[in-house]
This record gives sequence, structure tokens and C-alpha cells, in this order.
Amino acid sequence: MATRVGDFFLVPLGNGRSGVGYVLDKGNPALFLGGLNVEVDRESDVRPEWLSDIGKFVVFGSFLPVKLKNGDWRIIGNLPPDRSMYPKPYHKIKMGDHFYVESFGGERVRKAAPEDILTYDFRTNRSAMIFQNALNALVGHRDWDPKYEKVKAEHVFRQSRLHP
Repeated sequence: MATRVGDFFLVPLGNGRSGVGYVLDKGNPALFLGGLNVEVDRESDVRPEWLSDIGKFVVFGSFLPVKLKNGDWRIIGNLPPDRSMYPKPYHKIKMGDHFYVESFGGERVRKAAPEDILTYDFRTNRSAMIFQNALNALVGHRDWDPKYEKVKAEHVFRQSRLHP
């Protein structure tokens, strides 16, 4: 079964419990995912209303879908997201000798100012294990690693603001 926008799924945590992830958008080859700050013992404990509570999300980013495709993260339902609620980060890109600010959808917004180059991240598709390990760390089952900083919800929301 192909992964669809709106699929929500279980992510193994370090204590035998599961976290919850949500497919918010599709890219190529990555999916834009959100991870919630919840732990459940079984599928029936998941509350779909959590998916519309932006305060429950602790991880966002573009991640390769291998863990969904091979069944390590089991899809348990589908609820189309209200995409207006979730972050849509801007990125910097380099073309030739120049930097540009690019929207979440891939449109070039403007030539990057020096502040933009310092503010925005390059577009990055991360491994599924970064999502799983960051979620484990944020719920307290794994040591924090600085490489998780760029997938924390606060960081992704900051990247979603277009600076003048």
C-alpha cells in the first residue's frame, strides 16, 4: 500500500511503547512528517484529535520513507491534515555563485540577503532514523544529539517565517 498524505503511524520508542508520526506532505523522494510528543502502548490508544493539536508536535522535517515502506512504522489510519496549521519552511539554495530563498513548494522567492544565508537551512532530506531517534530523545528515551536540532518543531517554525 502506498503512503498517502494524512497517514498516521506508530514509531517504536526505546521503552517498548510507540510514538506517533503523521504524513503532512509528499515530496520527491521524501515525505514531510510531523512527530508527536505522545507515547502509546497500542494502536487503540491513539487519538486522531491529537493530529490537529499543533502543540503536541515536537519534530518536523523531510524524511526518506523507508521505514514506512518496509513496515517498521505501521500505518494505523488516515486523516487528511489541515495544511494551514503546519510549518512550511523556507530554504536557501545556491545556484551558480548566488544564493536564493526558496519556498516550501520549491518556488524561488528572491535573491538571498546576507541575513537569509545565515537564517535559512539548505533543503535536506533526512534518514528515517533521524526522525525516530529525535522523537525518542524528545520523549526522554535516548540521549540528545545536536544533529536533531534542525528537526525540532521550534526550529522548523522559525524557518517557516519569511524575513523581510
